[in-house]
Amino acid sequence: MSNFEVYEIDQHTWRIEDPIKVYMYLVEGENSALLIDTGMGFEGLDITVRSLTDKPVEVINTHGHLDHTGSDHLFENVNIMDLEKDVVKEHMGLEYRKVLIPGLLGSIDSDRIRSEIEKLVNIPEKKDMKYVGEGHIFDLGGRQLEVIWTPGHTPGSICLLDTENRQLFSGDSVCSMGVLLHLDHSMSLSIYRDSMEKLYGMRDRFDSIYPGHHEVPIDSEYIQEYMGCADKILSGEAATVEMPDEVLGDALLSTHRRIGIVHKGII
Repeated sequence: MSNFEVYEIDQHTWRIEDPIKVYMYLVEGENSALLIDTGMGFEGLDITVRSLTDKPVEVINTHGHLDHTGSDHLFENVNIMDLEKDVVKEHMGLEYRKVLIPGLLGSIDSDRIRSEIEKLVNIPEKKDMKYVGEGHIFDLGGRQLEVIWTPGHTPGSICLLDTENRQLFSGDSVCSMGVLLHLDHSMSLSIYRDSMEKLYGMRDRFDSIYPGHHEVPIDSEYIQEYMGCADKILSGEAATVEMPDEVLGDALLSTHRRIGIVHKGII
């Protein structure tokens, strides 16, 4: 039985979902394909990808967290922004994984997932990653995806923009639930707010947003809601509650319309 569910977005674009509902996207051009993120690391992602395309596949990680880089080791060409070096180093470290993965997955009511925890902890590190920067173009042949730098969730978080097909792949920078800005490598609220303003200024280039988690696709008005939430936090007007979390650390949750921002307060 495969660990992955596959959903066709269009004839040459697929959403791949792992057992804990982390999303990866396979985008195919005439000459090659791009895999956006590799999930938590459940077995068989390479087999699933090969069942969808016979073209050469390159990987781009939207950021360095372990639920987006877990199967990087299965692929030869893996890219990430160089600002994510410290994030990847931490999240691929054995001691970090020994604590975080059981903490995140141990409470899930699924024998199948709990049986995989030890394997996920001991995933080999991908050592020979390539680094890309703002504006880098992945040319797949008749289809191009542009790297958009959106720091906030992490220093080197990115989105991938396919202008011709009007698709934005947003990783964890934009989703229908909320964004985490309280983690060890997270940036300030003002930096994240600037990233959202940057994306909102590009909204005439895409119709749909494909995030790494939760509802999919979503619309560009979510970006404006994140800007509004950040503004309310920075002005002291946000609806905010304490959010205890033994795994990822205690934080504050501020909500606005459909979304929320988890943060440490104004820094």
